[in-house]
Amino acid sequence: MRVGIAGTQTTELVAKSIKETLSDAGFESFYFKNNSKVTMADLVIVLGGDRGVRNYFHSTLDADTPVLGVSESESNGVLAQIELKELPSYLNRIKKQDYVIEDVPRIGVKIDGKNTYPVLNDVAVFTSKSATLMEHVFTS
Repeated sequence: MRVGIAGTQTTELVAKSIKETLSDAGFESFYFKNNSKVTMADLVIVLGGDRGVRNYFHSTLDADTPVLGVSESESNGVLAQIELKELPSYLNRIKKQDYVIEDVPRIGVKIDGKNTYPVLNDVAVFTSKSATLMEHVFTS
């Protein structure tokens, strides 16, 4: 299984540690900063907690590769559900295929008729100038 490691630059040292942990567990892995290599992965580990997961989904169109969000701190998030210290036990579960992949729908957004990257769970709409009227259309 090939595992891609994604995250912000502040997590590069952690990513190197995770790469070693993955290698020790028998996984092939690679680190990437842009999403050009995401299709090469069977699983993507995203660092940086919930913010890292949101940033990852904000910049990728890939909807097929499973994502495991990892928090480097000791606070569980909604999107990054495991702590870094728990990763080795989760890798054992992945090896045994003892997991469930949850499909999370994304919201398509158009601005001025142009598609943007799909968003994960919400969209904030602001005008570029205060006290300006806006028109928005919801389609299904």
